[in-house]
Amino acid sequence: IPREGAERITVTGDLGMAGGRFLAGVVFEGLDGSLAFDIASEGGKPVGTIGFEIDQVMAVGRRVTTVDGAIVFDRESEGVDLEGITGSLLGGRVAGRGRFHPVDGWEVRASCVNVDFARFAAAGGGAQAEPAGDEGHGSMRGRIDLRGVPGDPDSRRGAGRLAVEGARMMEFPLGMSFLQLTQLMLPLNASMREGTVDFELEGGTIRVRELLLACETLRIEGGGEVRTADGVWHIGGTWVENDYPEAGVDTPNHFYSNSFAPNLGWSSNYSKRDEVVAYQRQ
Repeated sequence: IPREGAERITVTGDLGMAGGRFLAGVVFEGLDGSLAFDIASEGGKPVGTIGFEIDQVMAVGRRVTTVDGAIVFDRESEGVDLEGITGSLLGGRVAGRGRFHPVDGWEVRASCVNVDFARFAAAGGGAQAEPAGDEGHGSMRGRIDLRGVPGDPDSRRGAGRLAVEGARMMEFPLGMSFLQLTQLMLPLNASMREGTVDFELEGGTIRVRELLLACETLRIEGGGEVRTADGVWHIGGTWVENDYPEAGVDTPNHFYSNSFAPNLGWSSNYSKRDEVVAYQRQ
């Protein structure tokens, strides 16, 4: 039904949120804060800004606090910009910006500095946002640039770099996986002088241009490529691909436990595929 009335509609004011949840590629939940509206509709097209001040929000198992920024609607280009996004994450700071356009696609840039790496890695299990106890080990900094077209995973392109200093080898999942594959022996509490990953993203492919893990007694350098058939990035290896009925291990479960994170809660001595995948992703 055609709308009758003024060509311009203006909305101003504040809106408080508590325990909010929304989906934008990643699930954001437990959102507490406020929005400040200063937007208008001109000829059916939005223009103006929505500022936000978020006390806390949960994303991918991590809690980000004191998040500030603005959503800017550009009437000329019909795009939406995310500007000046900053926040606190596990003792460090994060920043980012992005742009979304229904035709031209989307792009996102994000960076972090001085993030507590041990607590960041431990939170990835999803059981809790911040592990209990004292501060962990290591300082993480990094950046990532991504772009793509909505609804098309193969269009994703980007690059990033992650650097960690002062962490323990047992807290670096990529390093521990490599040590297990090569059967190299190293004290789990060994402190890394440096851990660096430089990578590119293209569709469902992660291309590691540089991998460096160094401690007092070991230095690992290399590169490689990880590909997925469906453009979705999974953890789980062969257990993701093999999902036939009754798939499971045929050797006792302790052979499928990481030495740095043993699982004492297997439901049986010969677990099925879903339980193994859940453990690996944790």
